[in-house]
Amino acid sequence: TIVEKRLDADYQPGAQMLGSGSLVTESQPLRELPPYEGNPADLREDFLPEDVVGDPTIQRWLTVVDSRGRLRSGYKGTENPASHTLHLVSQDSPSEYLAFLRNENIPYLVSGQGHVNLAAALEKMRAKLGVETVVAEGGGKLSGALLREGLVDEVNLIFRPELIGGARTPTLFDAPDLTPEQSPTRLEFVESHIQADGFVWLRYKTIPA
Repeated sequence: TIVEKRLDADYQPGAQMLGSGSLVTESQPLRELPPYEGNPADLREDFLPEDVVGDPTIQRWLTVVDSRGRLRSGYKGTENPASHTLHLVSQDSPSEYLAFLRNENIPYLVSGQGHVNLAAALEKMRAKLGVETVVAEGGGKLSGALLREGLVDEVNLIFRPELIGGARTPTLFDAPDLTPEQSPTRLEFVESHIQADGFVWLRYKTIPA
């Protein structure tokens, strides 16, 4: 799309980030994995196989935030030779899931207890994989979590000429409610584009608190 091409040209993002909910629905049954018989502590270290992370042809990491271990397809994203899947997990992610990723030679980074510590995970992506820019294309929960942690530099809104409505329709930023000490994230307008088919692209930078 025009948005992807423009952001690629402006920032050359090293990673594209999605939440597991964008790939696996809550109602979808999970693939059963064999229990891990070894020491679980052995799995709770970053797994960065050299034959993958050392591949100079990889230009973008297809990053999945998946502390619960729901994405169990073994998908590696290698249909595009310039990309590869990377999982972000936590110290409490299921052992059988981490063992599965290792058996499939799928890299993962460990950060946080219970949930992925997004700030720490992004620091690891920079330090260990050289990722300077991430494009988050997940749903409202991932976008909301990144927003509340002050990890969003730019917001790109794409409006399509359709109305959905409904009380259960996800919001753009399904974030925790603001606390009395917090303020709304202020935005600075950058530019807008109106396409011939009625799509509207609005681009904003976030203003640090």
